[in-house]
Amino acid sequence: MNRHSQIRMTNDEIRRNDRARMKTSLRACSRIRVPVARATGLCRPATRRTERERQFEPIGTAFSQRCSRKFRSAGRRPRRAGRPRHLFSKQALSHVARVWLVMVVVTLGVLCAHAAESEWMVGVASVKITPEKPVPMSGYASRTKPFERVEQDIYAKALALEDRQGNRAVLVTTDLIGISRAVADSVCQRIQDKTKLVRSQILLSSSHTHSAPILSLDERAEAGVAPEDARNIVAYTRSLQDKLVDVAVQALSRHEPARLSWGAGVAHFTMNRREFTPRGVILGVNPRGLVDRSVPVLRVNTSEFRAVLFGYACHNTTLTQTNFSLCGDYAGFAQAYLEERFPSALA
Repeated sequence: MNRHSQIRMTNDEIRRNDRARMKTSLRACSRIRVPVARATGLCRPATRRTERERQFEPIGTAFSQRCSRKFRSAGRRPRRAGRPRHLFSKQALSHVARVWLVMVVVTLGVLCAHAAESEWMVGVASVKITPEKPVPMSGYASRTKPFERVEQDIYAKALALEDRQGNRAVLVTTDLIGISRAVADSVCQRIQDKTKLVRSQILLSSSHTHSAPILSLDERAEAGVAPEDARNIVAYTRSLQDKLVDVAVQALSRHEPARLSWGAGVAHFTMNRREFTPRGVILGVNPRGLVDRSVPVLRVNTSEFRAVLFGYACHNTTLTQTNFSLCGDYAGFAQAYLEERFPSALA
């Protein structure tokens, strides 16, 4: 028996031992997780299911069946020689964003939410911010030409809150890479003038999608950007500022009594990108690196399911620098799926 065969035998033994330990752990988990969950109030015996659990049970069943079919078919599909391994393709993006993230949000974040008393006044509003003319996209310096088509409309959405003491605030979320201070300061000042809020009560947030337009108020073209495209960027940015002000004012004017609930789900497609190599740390894939897989969720109910706010600590770049289709990336598809599943809710 040569040295290499001894190494292979050792590796096989290690794998067998790992599998044995995994089976033991799974058996232990199956004995522990239900009592712990019941003790913490995260689940109830089947005979004591609430109306909300019975309502959403078909969704969880459909999700499990769809995932099982997806994984079984994936296991039988041979990988073609020379085919690159990507963490996400456009096809995988749809599956990951619409099924995995959203179903986890709905089944765990919403069903196991901790409810607050109905002491809130809430208003919501939404406006489409898709450019009327093609403009260059943000996120990659090498991508200087305008987007070629609209894969998905992008939006700005506002959630206005007022508590029992009359304290008010408004959150405006956008399908953009970010909003610079030069753009945001004017927006916030105009919201303050129209609503009497102070600056600390206004929050502008972006999903950080790399498939959205560049924002700028400077007509001087950046390297590689045509002068006409630079003018279109400025025109779009000014129009965006008007829409952000309007959507915040609308949300603040639509207050109605609401009940807030919060919870957290889990999604597993995030990846630590600090890969350690013999030549140093590179931007790559590190499966053992630290990541945050939690999906915090805030649900708003008025007389109906009115809104859901969620987040996820994963760079919104599942579509790479070769993409010239405008969209909200995985966060945009997740919002669209939630709003399709729950027509009365704004995500």
